[in-house]
Amino acid sequence: MTTLQDALSDERFEGMFLLDGYDDAFIGVTDSKDGDLFSAVYDIDKIVEILAQDMSYEDAWEYFQYNVAGLYLGDQTPTFIRRKETLV
Repeated sequence: MTTLQDALSDERFEGMFLLDGYDDAFIGVTDSKDGDLFSAVYDIDKIVEILAQDMSYEDAWEYFQYNVAGLYLGDQTPTFIRRKETLV
């Protein structure tokens, strides 16, 4: 079985940051305008769901807000989105 790390081992994705423990929340990648920098994209609700396995939903949401969404790792900092299905 191919892991996420293996799938993204192509040199085009060099320097892209992946979050440990959140492979199930990984959606894809964003591409910079010049095509040189990629950033990982994660589903916010899935990350909170993963966190809520070990804590309350409220604590998981707070943890996400302060410890995950607040990360800054430079130009290739991961992007976090909410899927439209969760907004309606």
